[in-house]
Amino acid sequence: MSIIQLLFILAPLRANISPKQVKAEEGESVIFNCSIKGHPVHSVTWVKNLNPVVANSRIRYLSRDLLQVAPIVREDKGMYQCFVTNDFGMAQGTAELNLGDDPPVLAYTFPEQTLEPGSFLSLKCTATGTPLPQITWSLDGLPVTEGLRTRVGDFVTSDGFVNSFVNITRLQPEDGGTYECLGSNDIATVGHSARLNVYGPPFVKPMRNISVLAGNTLIMRCPVSGYPIEKIVWEKGESKLPQNRRQQVFPNGTLIINNVDRTTDEGSYRCIAENKEGESAFRDVGVKVLGMLELKSWVSRFFNQELTSNNNSDLNILLADNESRVPRNGKLSPLIWWIIDRFLV
Repeated sequence: MSIIQLLFILAPLRANISPKQVKAEEGESVIFNCSIKGHPVHSVTWVKNLNPVVANSRIRYLSRDLLQVAPIVREDKGMYQCFVTNDFGMAQGTAELNLGDDPPVLAYTFPEQTLEPGSFLSLKCTATGTPLPQITWSLDGLPVTEGLRTRVGDFVTSDGFVNSFVNITRLQPEDGGTYECLGSNDIATVGHSARLNVYGPPFVKPMRNISVLAGNTLIMRCPVSGYPIEKIVWEKGESKLPQNRRQQVFPNGTLIINNVDRTTDEGSYRCIAENKEGESAFRDVGVKVLGMLELKSWVSRFFNQELTSNNNSDLNILLADNESRVPRNGKLSPLIWWIIDRFLV
């Protein structure tokens, strides 16, 4: 009688995916290799972001341990894992697929609306990009801030979309105007704007005084609310604009003055909004035109240095009144914008 002894050799399972970190561009390919140590191996399962990886025309299992993604699309970004199991335990390997930087894209934007006073308003913008974009809001060029009736917020979904919103309760005619959402990351900025009309009498919001360099183009927008508005006009002194070919007035309340001249263009301007019932509202704004010598003197004092006369044609400067700054990309911009040799510094 013989006795047969069976010896089972068990080795702890280990799993490791290579490469562990991949940064690729759309259209490229990658092969993940799940390297397994230990015995026995009963199953190998691949998951992405905790969801099973399903083979298709782009994602293929070259073998139990090899997973190919080709061509890569943005949805392939995420965490990849291989789970190795037997009757005695489990091991896992992890790898991450990142895509190169990508400019923001607005996936959802809000439409133009006309609402009654007292209504509830919700404006939404959805953006994606790499790195994740930041979304900011403005109304007629000024940042939208939270208040008793206004809430601004955002959240990020699991698939990499930034959802931002502005909610306003008990709408008032003064809440009307042009709303804009801007999505910005390190690569670029993308924006969308649409008008909100709230029924009510005309109202012109305060405007900030403007300083502009002589010879440049001046653009002023009249921030009008109330609805419906029959017409928007601009006046300087007692005269209705335009007065010459350099001036253009558009139905939406935008005034453009080309080749600004101190003698004729500096002074106080008035924007007037009227409706069919004869109701009207107005607001004044001051324009100061700077000459090059005055500008050079100001810059010299600011930097405590002299500017030579031969760089007049290379230097342009636009500055807002000290009382406030014009929003740029949804944020308060610096007080000064420099342009040298036609390039923004």
